[in-house]
Amino acid sequence: MTHTSPRLALIAITRQGARQAEALAARLASRGSDAHLVVADKFAGPMASVAGHSNRVIAYQGPLSDQIGGLFSGYDQIVFFVSLGAVTRLIAPHLKSKERDPGVLVVDEAGRFVIPVLSGHVGGANAFAEYLAALLGATPVITTASDVGQTLAVDILGRELGWRLEAPRINVTRVSAHVVNGEPVALVQEAGVRNWWHRETPLPANIRLFERFEEVDPKAFRALLWVTHRQIPPSLWQGFKENLVVYRPPLERHEQPARPAGSDFSPRGEYAAMGEHARLPVQDGDGRPRRGLAKGSGSQGASPGIRVILGLGCDRGTSLETLEEAVNQALASVNLNPRAVATIATIDKKRDEAAILSLAARHGWPLRLFGAEALAQVPVPNPSETVRAHMGTPAVAEAAALLAANTHMADLLLAKFKYLGRDGKNATVSIARRRAHD
Repeated sequence: MTHTSPRLALIAITRQGARQAEALAARLASRGSDAHLVVADKFAGPMASVAGHSNRVIAYQGPLSDQIGGLFSGYDQIVFFVSLGAVTRLIAPHLKSKERDPGVLVVDEAGRFVIPVLSGHVGGANAFAEYLAALLGATPVITTASDVGQTLAVDILGRELGWRLEAPRINVTRVSAHVVNGEPVALVQEAGVRNWWHRETPLPANIRLFERFEEVDPKAFRALLWVTHRQIPPSLWQGFKENLVVYRPPLERHEQPARPAGSDFSPRGEYAAMGEHARLPVQDGDGRPRRGLAKGSGSQGASPGIRVILGLGCDRGTSLETLEEAVNQALASVNLNPRAVATIATIDKKRDEAAILSLAARHGWPLRLFGAEALAQVPVPNPSETVRAHMGTPAVAEAAALLAANTHMADLLLAKFKYLGRDGKNATVSIARRRAHD
């Protein structure tokens, strides 16, 4: 389920449910998301004429169960305004696997609860439930352990960054259990971008970060997550006894494949060598991951004389230290320094954000503010429905940078750089090339 704009179906079998589905479709449409309404034939006519969206109303005759197969193959997220028990029976004959099934959600007819039923995690139903709940003023009922516990999701880590998971299914299951149970887990990242932690809370304390496999003492950890380009010898897979999961990021232009794992180890044997090296944690002092290049950023850098616009976003109450460090790291990632900045820009809801105002004053940078409606009209490479639900626009930093620079996506030097500070706050920086005539 990786469509940029997910295919949505809203299904109702009663008059009240049809009204709820119609209202939700209107809210989704106002935010740029089209949804098909799937309702009994007797409700379709009045709904289409009132809502003005006859091309998005699918009327069915006969039992709803006859429609489920087509819905499963045609949509990414299916929202039922039907009882949970009935939905369970309806979808049961069509289940294949969590990798192939669409997200299925249930909303009660009073619109008080949004419940992800199927593919909540891998299929994105949990995240979509939170989005819908924000639109409806409802409560999302999330039961997936990693989401409830705000911890790392082993089976989808790095998926939005193009990481490929490499491990037997039993390994994923066992390591996931260690993660959610709070047992010590080592995460070695030797490749790939570093901005994979997107939750507002810090990385859980039971997960320790390392830059190289040789720094890990396996006796101190129940499981290992390994982000690498190395070839993993069979003896290592066997040695970890179903407690190893490997991720393969796309090979960046500046990266070269690492030496095979065996070539880095001592002569006493590949698995024995894991216990020989002192554990040297590379995370920041408070256990949070270091940030790196964001998705969409280039590795070529920028010319010395360039002038740029910084688009900024941050959590409410972010410290100046966190925002300054985010900006410095973002600029450094494209070989620029603060002298290259012509203007900073953000959403007008941040007009009183102390860190942004202080940053502008410290550097003498003009600050431009844009309304959510204007930002929402700007095409961006990384739109977020979560951001849209909270801010009224699918992007703040990217859209503000592009709008202030009066340019387009091709002129983004850095699309979306996320930084988690020591204060536990997130800051986002985007960098757009300023047009020569500005």
